[in-house]
Amino acid sequence: MKLCDLDLSNSQYSNIPDNTIEDMTRLLKYNVPVGGFLTAVLDNDLRGALCRADLHNRAELRNIVSLVIEYFPSTFGSKGSTDRFLEEGIRYNVTHDGMLFRIDSKG
Repeated sequence: MKLCDLDLSNSQYSNIPDNTIEDMTRLLKYNVPVGGFLTAVLDNDLRGALCRADLHNRAELRNIVSLVIEYFPSTFGSKGSTDRFLEEGIRYNVTHDGMLFRIDSKG
C-alpha cells in the first residue's frame, strides 16, 4: 500500500483501507476530489468524519488523521480547505522517503 510513492506497508498506517489511501493519493497527485468522509477529515470536521465513516475507516480514524498531519500540506485542516486545494489545482507527491513536494498547479 502506497501514499503516492511512500510505502506504508510496514507502518502504523498499514491497516488504513486501501481505497482510502488510493483516494488520498489521487487527491494529492492528480487533484481528484475525494468523498465526504475524507473531505471531512481534511477539513478538520470530526463530526462529519464520524458520521460518514464506514466501519473500517472509523476504526482507523486516528491513524488517518495522523497520516494527514504527517504527510499532507499544511493547507488542509480548516473548513473548506479541500475545496480551496481543488480550486487551485495544486498537485503534490510524497516520495519514497516521505518528503512532500509540489508538482505544479493550474497557475
